[in-house]
Amino acid sequence: MNKGNSLVKWLLLVASLATPLLWFNAFPLAPPFDCNDILFEGTYLVAALVAYLIVRRLQNTVLEIGFAALTVSLLLDLLDEFTKEPAPWSTMIPNLLEIGSMLTIALGFYVSQRRLEGELDRSQRARVSLEESEDRYKDLVEHTEALICTHDLQGRIQSVNQATVERLGQDRSVLLKSTIRDILAPEARDQFATYLEEIQKRGAARGLMKVMTGAGEVRIWEYHNTLRTEGVPAPIVRGVARDVTE
Repeated sequence: MNKGNSLVKWLLLVASLATPLLWFNAFPLAPPFDCNDILFEGTYLVAALVAYLIVRRLQNTVLEIGFAALTVSLLLDLLDEFTKEPAPWSTMIPNLLEIGSMLTIALGFYVSQRRLEGELDRSQRARVSLEESEDRYKDLVEHTEALICTHDLQGRIQSVNQATVERLGQDRSVLLKSTIRDILAPEARDQFATYLEEIQKRGAARGLMKVMTGAGEVRIWEYHNTLRTEGVPAPIVRGVARDVTE
C-alpha cells in the first residue's frame, strides 16, 4: 500500500471520529427523531464504508479520496437526523461534498482506466518483443552450422535444427519420432544407457559419439550436452555437437 492510500485511510478515520463529536457539540439535538430516516441514512453510510474498503484494494488514491469524501457526506446526512443546524450545514455543505465526491470518483475511475490501458499496452509490447526475440533465436538455431537437438531423459528426441537434419539425411518428422539411441551406430548403442545415467547424475555429459546417417554412413560427432530442470514441465537435455569425422 502506498503512502497516499494510508494517508486517506487515517484522514477518514479521524473524520469519522471527530465529526460526530464536533457536530453534537456545535448543534443542539432536535427530537423526536425519525427512525426510518435514521435507518435509511445509516444503511447508506454502511454501504459507502463497504464500498470504500473494496476500493482501497485497487490502490487508486484518487478513487479512494472520492469514496472517503462520499462517506463523510453521508455521515453528515445521518448526523443531520439528530440535530437542528443552520441551512448551509443541513443542505449546501453536504450536497457540495457529495457533488465533489462524485466528480472525484469519476476522475478516479478514469485514472484506473488509463492505468489499465497503460498496463495492457506495456504487456502487448512485451509480448511482441518476446515473440520477436524467440523468432530471432529460432532463426539463429535453424541456420547455425552447429548440430543442435533436445531430448528427454528417456532419449526421445524433442527438437532438431536444420543442420542436424541435413547431416543425418533424414526427415525432421522421422527424427522427432526417434530416440538418440536410434541414430547411433550399432556398435555404439550399448553405451547409451551409460550416457543417460551420466547426464542425470552430473547434469552434463561430453565426449564423442558415433552416429549413422540415413544413407548408412558412420560419422563421429563431438558433443556437449547439458540438463535443464528449471522453467520446464519436465527435465530436458540440450545437445550441441559438431562433426569431427576425418
